This record gives sequence, C-alpha cells and structure tokens, in this order.
Amino acid sequence: MHFLHRNSPFDRFEGLYLAAEKLNGTPDKKPARHQESEAGKRLVHQLAARLLEGDQFEMKRRDSGQPYGVIGRRELGVSIAHSRFLCLAGINFHGNVGVDLEPVDRLPHPGLRQRITSPLDAGCDELETIRLWTIKEAALKWCGTGLRVAMKSVMVKQLEESFFKISIENISALLISLQYQQHWVAVAFDQTQV
Repeated sequence: MHFLHRNSPFDRFEGLYLAAEKLNGTPDKKPARHQESEAGKRLVHQLAARLLEGDQFEMKRRDSGQPYGVIGRRELGVSIAHSRFLCLAGINFHGNVGVDLEPVDRLPHPGLRQRITSPLDAGCDELETIRLWTIKEAALKWCGTGLRVAMKSVMVKQLEESFFKISIENISALLISLQYQQHWVAVAFDQTQV
C-alpha cells in the first residue's frame, strides 16, 4: 500500500487520504472483476486501519450504490477505482470523495470526447480525452450517481495544472487530477484546506 497524499497536491487538504496498490493484471488479461472488487475493499480497510488506530470501521453502501465508511455514528466518504494494474482507494473525513483512474496510454473511442464534453467546460480543450473521462467519472462518484448520469452534465473548470472545480446541477467540489504510475488519477472531494 502506497499513500498518495504525501508530498503531493493532496497535502493541502485535511482529512483526505488516498492509497494505491498494484494489481496483477497484464496488458492482455484483466484480473477477474471480483478480484478487483476485493482488492478495493481490502485497500479501504487497510487505509482505515492505518488512519483510525483501532477505531471500529465498517464499510457500507447507500441505496444509490455509493460506498461510505462508518466509525461509531460518524460517516466518512469512501471511493474505490481500479484498472488492470492499479487499485486506488480514498477516504475523506469531511464529506464525500470520488476517485477514478485509467492508464495514460488507453486509447478511447474516437467519439468519446464529443459524448462527454459539456459546452460549459472551461479550460479543458487541451486535456487528453482519457484524463477528462477520469475527471468526470470521479465527479459522478463524488455526487453518488456514478455513470447513471450523463458525463455531459458534469461541468469542469480548470483552475491550475492539477486543480479543477466540478459542478453537477447546483453542487460543486474541488478535484485534483494528476499522473501516478502511468495512470491518470482523479479525486473529487468535499474539502477542508489546511
């Protein structure tokens, strides 16, 4: 398990923790879906155990399918993403979190960008399509809808190289997008800045 928040843009945000673990996939063979799912749950529990020092942590799901953590009566934001090669888990002590990742070299369908771009997206013209996909999917996980809502409904505004503001209907959050181990990683979260 590797922590992503050390010496990264995530350092600026109190209560947001991310961990990653390599998976045993190969370019032509993806780990079985249940193996990916179990790896994600295991990574969340390892991260929680490291952060909570013995407090009882339980992972649950809302009716929408969005995962969250419980410690006593307190709820924590939880999100999991995986590719063939990497599993990513996020915990947020200050609200929801949504994570997504895709290999940097993944070639999307030629029509994908048009299907996911909103006319209100700002500063995103130069972003790789697969990076924009991870930003929008992390946003949809953050708000709890997942891919049941069209990606065009997510508005993205680039603030800095790795920082974005995302908006869905009348709610918004901060999002960080960066490369990690040949993957685009996107993390949308309710924030408390240090």
